[in-house]
Amino acid sequence: GSYNITEALRVGLEGRWTQEDKRLIDRATLLGAPAVRRFGLLEDRFRYFTPRGTVDYKLTDDNLLYATVAKGLKTGGFNGNQNRISDESQRLFAPETNWTYEIGTKNTFLDGRLQANLALYYIDWKDMQLNEAVRNPVPNVPLTVPAVILGNVGGAKTWGVELEGIFQATDN
Repeated sequence: GSYNITEALRVGLEGRWTQEDKRLIDRATLLGAPAVRRFGLLEDRFRYFTPRGTVDYKLTDDNLLYATVAKGLKTGGFNGNQNRISDESQRLFAPETNWTYEIGTKNTFLDGRLQANLALYYIDWKDMQLNEAVRNPVPNVPLTVPAVILGNVGGAKTWGVELEGIFQATDN
C-alpha cells in the first residue's frame, strides 16, 4: 500500500509472507524403487516475512527523489548425496538474508529526450550461501563424494553507485 501525504510526498509499505515446505527425495524413490535412507527423511519448513518501505518526493513533474529499505531472502535447503556427507552440519543450509538501502533520483530533461538517474546503495548480507568444501571425517583419506556443497559462509557488506542515462538523439 501507499499513501500520498502531499501531492509531492508519497510513502509506501509492502510485505510478503512466504512458507516453503521442502523434502529431500532420493533418486531411487523418483525412479519408483523403494526408498533407502541411511539418515532418515529430510524435510523442513521455511517461513519468512520480507518487508519493503519507500518514500518518494516529486520535486517537479520531471524530477523525483526516492529512498527504499527492503529485506531480501534466499530460502534454505538440503545438499545432495546425504548418505555420503558424514558431517551433520553440512547436510542442510539456512536461508540467506539481506537488507538493502537505496537513495536516488530519477530525472527527465529536454522534453523527455534525456533521462538521467542516480542511485546510492548499501547491502548487508547474513548467512550468505556459497560453495564450501565437504568436511572429511577421516584425515588423510581422499573423499569419494563431490568436494563442494552449498553452505552458509557468513556475511558480507557492499555499497555502490549506479548511474543510468538514456538520450534520444533524433525523433527516429
